[in-house]
Amino acid sequence: MLKNFCFALTMILAVSLLTGFSKSQDADLIIAGNKNWQSIAISSDGSKLTAVEFVGHLYTSSDGGATWIDRSTGGSVIAGEKSWRFITMSSDGSKLVVVADDGHLYTSSDGGATWIKRNLSGSGIEGAKGWESVVMSSDGSRLAAVDYGALVSYGGHLYTSSDGGESWTNRSTGESAIAGEKRWNSITMNSDGSKLAAVSFGGHLYTSSDGGATWVDRSTDGSTIKGDKAWQSITMSSDGSKLAAVAWRGHLYTSSDGGATWIDRSTDGSVIKGDKEWNSITMSSDGLTLAAVDDYHLYTSTDSGASWTDRSTDDSVISGNRNWQAIAISSDGSKLAAGVWKGHLYTSKDSGATWADSSGIDFGIEGERNWKSITMNSDGSKLAVIASFGPLYTSTDGGATWIDRSIHSTGIEEARNWEAIAMSSDGSRLAAGEYWGHLYTSKDSGATWTDRSTDDSVISGNRNWQAIAIASDGSKLAAIGGGYLYTSTDGGATWKDRSTDGSAIEGDKRWEAIAMSSDGSKLTAVMSQDHLYTSVDGGASWTDRSIHSSGIEEAKNWEAIAMSSDGSKLAAGEYRGHLYTSKDGGATWRDRSIRDPVIGGYKSWESITMSSDGSKLAAIGGDYLYTSTDSGTSWTKRRNIYSTVIMGIKGWKTILMSSDGSRLAAIGGYHLYISTDSGVSWTELSR
Repeated sequence: MLKNFCFALTMILAVSLLTGFSKSQDADLIIAGNKNWQSIAISSDGSKLTAVEFVGHLYTSSDGGATWIDRSTGGSVIAGEKSWRFITMSSDGSKLVVVADDGHLYTSSDGGATWIKRNLSGSGIEGAKGWESVVMSSDGSRLAAVDYGALVSYGGHLYTSSDGGESWTNRSTGESAIAGEKRWNSITMNSDGSKLAAVSFGGHLYTSSDGGATWVDRSTDGSTIKGDKAWQSITMSSDGSKLAAVAWRGHLYTSSDGGATWIDRSTDGSVIKGDKEWNSITMSSDGLTLAAVDDYHLYTSTDSGASWTDRSTDDSVISGNRNWQAIAISSDGSKLAAGVWKGHLYTSKDSGATWADSSGIDFGIEGERNWKSITMNSDGSKLAVIASFGPLYTSTDGGATWIDRSIHSTGIEEARNWEAIAMSSDGSRLAAGEYWGHLYTSKDSGATWTDRSTDDSVISGNRNWQAIAIASDGSKLAAIGGGYLYTSTDGGATWKDRSTDGSAIEGDKRWEAIAMSSDGSKLTAVMSQDHLYTSVDGGASWTDRSIHSSGIEEAKNWEAIAMSSDGSKLAAGEYRGHLYTSKDGGATWRDRSIRDPVIGGYKSWESITMSSDGSKLAAIGGDYLYTSTDSGTSWTKRRNIYSTVIMGIKGWKTILMSSDGSRLAAIGGYHLYISTDSGVSWTELSR
């Protein structure tokens, strides 16, 4: 990725939630979810790691990446978000040095626990600089750093230190081969710091064999690497004899004589042939094992770069195209760590043959989102939530922790414009639909998904999936898409269009909501500015319930509907109208907005839910939440002294209830809320 380009940052922060719904700071959850990983470093034995985000935090791990500590907290000198550029560590991982876009260079001598800002007056690097890369000798005593320069001048200097970063010498002065300002992009160093190599973006490659005192330009005429190149990254073996370097939108090169001569490894016949948007390269201590990443794939080599293996194959955890940004390797080449831009951090213990996703647990629901819908299983332990132009998340602990299911190889990769979601009683089966998109189903609690809108399906192509209902066992589904109503009896594998000629619901209609009994035999659906319908044969035939003497005569601007497990009890709400209930499967109805002053008058009933037996209800009416424990006869407004969390919340969208009515989940404004006491008190999940 082109350095110093202006990136739009989308950060999904890790959060821990409920209980009890209390925040947690477990280390293994610190790096959960998608982050813009910028740089990674690893100790000689691979046990210690450190990683930084682009506009984010700095993290360390002392167990090979299993658990992490956020070092950008509290009163630390590196507290808060910074535009980190590069980080490295000593052989034993005790000493670290990092540079940031804020112009500062920091060092740590206790594994990242505490930090010292080094570019103070008299240091030799005083003042803010456009730091791009930094390197450290095995014992941490020798350092070298390069300055890319300001955005206007695009030119900076190269500096070295022999006292752990306390004082620095500018090596870009006088008659040096690297004199003057250059767009330095990467620097590397051998084990004892005596040999160095550095590259400039749009410039040359240089080497030094005396700790940076003098330099040799290796990009001269006659060399394989002659001329200016968009150098991106360079690495060196422990003794300095072997080097490897990559150019952005260019080739990968290796040297076995300290940089005197070079071999182009991107030639025809190679796995890495041709120009690639290389981002980073790293090398084991002996120079035999290499790993490199570009904007798409991750590659490894075990013969000093002569041949390569693409590790982003279909059967790998890191399969497919990813915007790889950073990679690091242990001294013996067995352990690797790699980070994806707007993605996860991965580790390997077998030289890249297999990988583990260190960011696999994603709490990612923190902050404001345009949440669209939420669903839960019968006991409320499992939940799923979707956002407009966002991911799909699932939880198996009542909302305490969440997993981002919109990751690679799930079948619903990337953000989608989600609209509707439903879940079976045990939480194993799900169905989700997009706004002007496809409908997907899952049989493994959301781990993987199948696109049901394929060309050979009745529901093929893009549709506005307005609402979905699912039977208790997940075998039967009903969905509203593009003005038509569809049902499935095989878990969504095949579908029937129920809006065909001759049906009471034939044609394109303004459907708003649908509900289904536990066994899927009974359904009810409502339209905007139209009628309410029920079915007792799984959607094969329908009855118009908006007839004379039913209690809901004439067309109404219906918005929401709910049904009990056996289909006998129903509740329906209008947009800017009344709320109604039925105890006979929809044959007759009672207007509850006339009989109960708490919900009296005209309200926009956005969502209604009910317990399995229909005795408990919850509804969203205007800016308030209401609950009932007597099948809708009387109601309680839940914005009171006991529910201060939801006081003042507006824009309520969706509410869901567990089978026994004790647990509720709701979307209000741009946040998610959970109640474990039938709506008496609430906890905000997405703070």
